[in-house]
Amino acid sequence: PNLDKPRIFAGVDPGFSGAIGVIYSDGRFGTVYDMPTDDGVGREKEIDVRRLCEIISEVGQMGVGPVFLEWPQTRPDESPESSKRFGVGLGLLEGIFTAYQMPVTRVAPNKWKGRLGLKGKENNQLASRQQSVEMAERHIPGMPDGTLRGVRGGLKDGRAEALLIAWAHLTETAEGLRSQPEATREARLYLWGANRGGRGRKRPACRLGP
Repeated sequence: PNLDKPRIFAGVDPGFSGAIGVIYSDGRFGTVYDMPTDDGVGREKEIDVRRLCEIISEVGQMGVGPVFLEWPQTRPDESPESSKRFGVGLGLLEGIFTAYQMPVTRVAPNKWKGRLGLKGKENNQLASRQQSVEMAERHIPGMPDGTLRGVRGGLKDGRAEALLIAWAHLTETAEGLRSQPEATREARLYLWGANRGGRGRKRPACRLGP
């Protein structure tokens, strides 16, 4: 990696419809990759390991920085086959990032979403997807049009959540907070303090989410 480049923060929403999102340490959008998969359908679909290696190599060349990998818990109603395939994907992601000397931190979905005040998908999946896309569009500058929405308006929430995982952790650093508008800084400080068990700062007039 080129140490002269801005540091990056990478977030990973795992799974076949997930993504790898990258933002710079000044808060700007870097890039986002859909999770690469082969041509299989249903249970035959697998991660394209060769393309995944290429993507992670490209991410590593963008600058030195941490990777935050969403690490969900196994659901009681999930089939053993589904759990196995998902676990293989998690292992591939963690292993390849580590092989490219990019430190990986596992993050629980409820924790990073709670830090941003996002709704869980178990409550209302469509509302959760909409909220994630709108929050990413609002707070991550430099994102090309159409990054998070399809031609017909379909929501690309896997991309949005990958970027927000990175953004959530960036804005827990002093450097990352300084890169944000004042209203966003105030909102993040309040939510951060509240979720750490403190009183937080005075509630800002502007919220992070809709």
